[in-house]
Amino acid sequence: MRSDSPPDWVTHRLRQLGRRICVQREALGVSQDELGERTGLGGRRIGEVEQGAADVTLDDLILIGFALDVPLDELVAEG
Repeated sequence: MRSDSPPDWVTHRLRQLGRRICVQREALGVSQDELGERTGLGGRRIGEVEQGAADVTLDDLILIGFALDVPLDELVAEG
């Protein structure tokens, strides 16, 4: 596991990703806790991901995308 922080551009992209997840979740009227239950990740973890957690995993993103009915490529798309 890396001990140093990721580059600024990576942190920026993680925050964008988290915001995209948050917007999609709110559009569905789903709380972080409910999304956490649907994914098995827990509401706290969903909050961390939405805040741009640097340790987000591919598994996390696959579960979140599935629960939100958003294809993974759309979830992580730039822009």
